[in-house]
Amino acid sequence: MRKSSLPHHLAALWFADIAGYSARVAEDEHGALQLVEILQALSRSTVQRYEGRVVKFFGDAVLAEFPSTEMAVRAAVVLSKQYTVQSAKTGRTHDLRIGVHLGDVAIDADGDLYGDGVNAAARIEAAVDPGQVVVSEDVWRLIRGREGFRFERLGNRNLKHSGATTAVAGESSRSCSAHSRRQVQS
Repeated sequence: MRKSSLPHHLAALWFADIAGYSARVAEDEHGALQLVEILQALSRSTVQRYEGRVVKFFGDAVLAEFPSTEMAVRAAVVLSKQYTVQSAKTGRTHDLRIGVHLGDVAIDADGDLYGDGVNAAARIEAAVDPGQVVVSEDVWRLIRGREGFRFERLGNRNLKHSGATTAVAGESSRSCSAHSRRQVQS
């Protein structure tokens, strides 16, 4: 099937990557590879528990898709917390950077996702500081009043190579669930 005629659907997406991974590889390749193994194992179990799907792993990053924004954000917060704890087993604690977005995506026969929705999630993640879970304004609008969420507005951000500006909010995950984490800010 040609990529231009792929079916589309709306999806909640997140990109997560390991903060400080490149520096860790340069000084301790074995420890860095352990970090990737931890990310992959935790991502698989957490995404499944929150009714999502791991689309793919690339290096020290993961793209996941969810049927709801709430499940995507809850999964991101839990993954972030668990990863920080588990990464300490490699000799040094590392944090994730996670960007969450809701967008229209094209889905290939192999399950891969394409389109502006994927690009926006990746650009949000790229603007996140270590330890943060940051959501786009679209995600924030849908879940801002739901129980267990508390957000801090972080303002408008220019998304690299997209020509777009989006308002983002950091999820204060202390209030998100029993699987809480420290407040995230930009």
